[in-house]
Amino acid sequence: MIVSAKGRSRKRGFALHRSEVEKAAVQFNLRASVLPVPRTGAKHWRAHAARFSLAKSRRNRAAKAARPTFFSRTLLYAGLTVLGIALGILTAWLSVRSPAAIRSVTVGAWHASLMSGSADADIYTRARIALSALVVLNREETLYFLATTDDKGQPLRSRCSYRVSGTPPQARWWSITAYAEDMYLFANEPKRYSISSANAPLDAAGKFSVVTGPAEPANAKNWIPTPGDRGVVFTLRLYNPAPLIVANPAALHAPAIERVGDCG
Repeated sequence: MIVSAKGRSRKRGFALHRSEVEKAAVQFNLRASVLPVPRTGAKHWRAHAARFSLAKSRRNRAAKAARPTFFSRTLLYAGLTVLGIALGILTAWLSVRSPAAIRSVTVGAWHASLMSGSADADIYTRARIALSALVVLNREETLYFLATTDDKGQPLRSRCSYRVSGTPPQARWWSITAYAEDMYLFANEPKRYSISSANAPLDAAGKFSVVTGPAEPANAKNWIPTPGDRGVVFTLRLYNPAPLIVANPAALHAPAIERVGDCG
């Protein structure tokens, strides 16, 4: 093969050019091995996107695991509903059964509700009357006072003896009855449950006195048996009370309730 001088110069120039490129590449590789090259290539971005996608997938799985299921939501709603109903029943029961709920007027150990027997009585007052199985008239016709403690504030108990005394209330007819805490009469053989203006003897000072307790005292003229060990509720009824008492029930001269001796 015959190669001209011009061809040899071109070949030599190509070889020289190639050697310069290789030399530059070597120098570049040396610098690359020393200096960090910014990671801006497609491979780096693909790896970064993969890591981001993995982190996002993990977050989504965690959020899905923390999200309540249909069954758990239903169970939660059912539990809250039952709790609300139970709280409503409890508060209603306490409002109906609590003695403090009916103390609109208090005189000594006695208290009365001015709404009893009124056409304006609320549902709680009506429920209390229904549970007590009492026949209640309006205030102009009858006033009802209840006592669950003695004058010292101690709860009344059937095993204890009490003296209830005072001046006869200003009413056409009155009575004092001893009930158990369930508002039923105490079963007793003498069948004595109350005293009234019709049968309560008065002393020289014009006062009445009655003793309640499990055993009849030796010197008592009036005795109401309260056998067992239960709570006691005294009920004072005033039929056709005086206009002063109707207008201001707190003006009542309430009977005293005193414990006699020690409880058995």
